[in-house]
Amino acid sequence: MRRILCASLVLSLTALACTGEVGDSEDPSGSAGVASDTGIGSVGNGSATNAGAAGNGGSGNAGSGNTGNGGSGNRGSGSAGNNGNGGSASGGSGNAGSGNTGNGGSSSAGSGNAGSGNTGNGGSANGGSGNAGSGNTGNGGSSSAGSGNGGNGGSGAGSSQPGVVGVDGVAAWDALPASEKATVNGFRSFFLHQSVGQDLEDGAEAGGFRFEYCTSGSTNLAQGLNGGLFSTSNGNPAGKISEFRSLALNNASNLRVAIMKFGYADIVEGKAAGAQAGYQAAVADIKAAGVRVLHVTPPFVYNVPAENATKMQTRKWMMETFPGDVIFDLEDLESTEPSSGSRCQRGGSWEICDSVRSTSGCPSSGQGVDSASGQGHICYDPHAMRIAKAFLYSIYLAGN
Repeated sequence: MRRILCASLVLSLTALACTGEVGDSEDPSGSAGVASDTGIGSVGNGSATNAGAAGNGGSGNAGSGNTGNGGSGNRGSGSAGNNGNGGSASGGSGNAGSGNTGNGGSSSAGSGNAGSGNTGNGGSANGGSGNAGSGNTGNGGSSSAGSGNGGNGGSGAGSSQPGVVGVDGVAAWDALPASEKATVNGFRSFFLHQSVGQDLEDGAEAGGFRFEYCTSGSTNLAQGLNGGLFSTSNGNPAGKISEFRSLALNNASNLRVAIMKFGYADIVEGKAAGAQAGYQAAVADIKAAGVRVLHVTPPFVYNVPAENATKMQTRKWMMETFPGDVIFDLEDLESTEPSSGSRCQRGGSWEICDSVRSTSGCPSSGQGVDSASGQGHICYDPHAMRIAKAFLYSIYLAGN
């Protein structure tokens, strides 16, 4: 009844015209002019220019349908017009703009609130926790789970940050069907490291995934997994970073994932800050060339708490600096007691568990038996085999 009356008044008495005119704005935020307290718009002015296809009201202020009446106040659209879908009062990120196929939220990491759209998909591709946006068939966000294909392997008690793969990555790899596991051989990756990295390669090979040998000077990487040693000695992080950057950039045209692991002698007091700065710059260059980077938290040593404190700080720095990337949390795996799930620590710092490190009763495959303090190689069977599963799962996530 009010609609007929308002239209009649517009035709006959311009001095008494209805307020809250929708107008002809093309503002994609869905703000459709100034809405009065009554929220009634002039007939026919609620065009689809502002509100998305088929008169979707968007989630802006007073978004209207095709011939619908303007929304009331700031609550989205009111009564829908001809086929017009009213906007959402709570969807979107602060009155998200509408669009025919607008995808809301963040594409990589976000907690993004979903935008609205006729078939708009809300939330983020990599585990957004966003509120579902409005839309005719809009899909809500992806709760707070997965990061990319296959979800997040988690990291036990170490971290709940999406994309960080620790202890739970072992079971996550085991749960993948063989066809999904095989995808790590469907794209090129490389892994530069020193001795602890060889423990990971040996463990992966035991599970049927062999790394083809490469050097930092290679320009023709094999399809699938590639791995090799730095020519730079342990304790020289700048030299290792330079090799890492060169190998990635020289193979950028067909390389998908670049990986390096610092040695435990690289991340010590007096060297860690420089290593972090150099690594961050190299990662930026590699990403700019279109290559993804899988980060690895630096390995622990046994019975030297002061050194391990610096390694823990670098782990924290990685998570804060690269929140949208996949991070293989080697520290979480090394310092978690397999039999109980408890944390191995000494002097306030985590350390590699005595049961996990290379000893005479459980040696590394190729790195010998560790001394009583200051080293951190990994027992081959079962621990390098087990930890390598989480490493492979990290590569799977980073590449898919």
